[in-house]
Amino acid sequence: MRKSYYPSLRTAFSVSSALFVVLTLVVASTTIASTDLIAERAAALSAIVNRVDYADDLEVDLLLYNSAADASTQTDRAIRLVDDLDKARSAESGNRGVFRLAERAVRSYMAAPDDTTLTDAYERIEKLVQSDHRQADALVHDANRERSRARAAALIISMVLVLGTIAILVWLRVAALHPILELNRSLKSFAAGDHAAPAPQGGAQELREISASYESLAQTLRGQQQEQIAFLGGVAHDLRNPLSALRMATAAVALGKRATEEQLRTMLAMASRQIDRLDRMVGDLLDVNRLEAGQLDLRLAIVDLQKVVEETVALLQRANADREILVERPAGPCFVRADGWRLEQVLMNLLSNAVKYSPDGASVEVHVSRDGNEVKAAVRDRGPGITEEEKRLLFRPYQRIGARRRSVPGTGLGLYFAYRIVAAHGGRIEVADAPEQGTIFSFHLPAAPIQMPDRDIPRDSLNASV
Repeated sequence: MRKSYYPSLRTAFSVSSALFVVLTLVVASTTIASTDLIAERAAALSAIVNRVDYADDLEVDLLLYNSAADASTQTDRAIRLVDDLDKARSAESGNRGVFRLAERAVRSYMAAPDDTTLTDAYERIEKLVQSDHRQADALVHDANRERSRARAAALIISMVLVLGTIAILVWLRVAALHPILELNRSLKSFAAGDHAAPAPQGGAQELREISASYESLAQTLRGQQQEQIAFLGGVAHDLRNPLSALRMATAAVALGKRATEEQLRTMLAMASRQIDRLDRMVGDLLDVNRLEAGQLDLRLAIVDLQKVVEETVALLQRANADREILVERPAGPCFVRADGWRLEQVLMNLLSNAVKYSPDGASVEVHVSRDGNEVKAAVRDRGPGITEEEKRLLFRPYQRIGARRRSVPGTGLGLYFAYRIVAAHGGRIEVADAPEQGTIFSFHLPAAPIQMPDRDIPRDSLNASV
């Protein structure tokens, strides 16, 4: 499958949002600038219109002054001319030089009325009007130019928005939609039983992470399936030996008088051992079911871990008289709040493994200690040791680590039980290499806050979730 890598959806969203914000700011600033410019041009045009009106009034009043029939009327017309000049002067802004010439010509006419001064006054006023018209034309031209620029900017921004939207949609289709559909197909194939269905490797970063998580989960499930198949094979193999022994024992009993009493006792003892072994295997399988359901029954009490160690060692020593089990413990008791029988299970598992994997004649060591608020029990064997890679798989169910360990009978559940039981007590279990040879398994439990004789104590529930 071809891998196509794209930026993360978060990055794409951030960039897209930033671009849209920038475009929005550009549109807003352009709109504000255009609005301000329109208002400025409108104010300028309004001023020009006022000036043209004042110039028209000036021309009319100049004609009325020239046609006045008597001195009183002429005086009134003169007052209006002066008023028109004052209004035009206050409204004038860009043609002050032209206005001053027009004003001088009007006042010259009023001082010495004749045709020459009248004509000159009219010509100056007309030039003033023409100057205002030119300014108005320039403003209209500037407004048209700004309108064209605004249209071009709006068109460009619209095209950028449209093209950006199309690009984002295309990118989402390629970088998000297609990988999601491929991942959905892979999940459906996996659910249908095709556990080899690959996860899509392309798309946005988040989708690649989801695909990686899916692939990791698929590998874990495939590994668990293979482990369960291997476990079933191991159980079937381990069941064959006790069943063969039972078959031999029943055959010997069936022989009746043809078998000696000693042979019968030997056969029955062997059958009894194999029945005990079958009972332990069935118990292990039942415990797996309880562990997976999170319903491991813990009967908590204040117990002395040293006492549990002594009883477990004594029990194992009777079954392994040729093996030396050394116990090192502190002077005082090591009280913990725990289920004594479950702790015995943990110790029995660790000690049995140490005996099985140590060479013949090698001793097994048990160390009990207390360090502050923690109690520790460590079991050391003289076995072949465990690699770092094997340590990572050691406490998973159905694991038989190493060639020699796989040759030793067992279900691969003992260390898994030990790990979960210790965790249910709020402790931890660790594994480390011994200084010279072998492996040290140790578990740590919180020390009991009180020290008292071994007895049950009140508790809210007998079920501890593990």
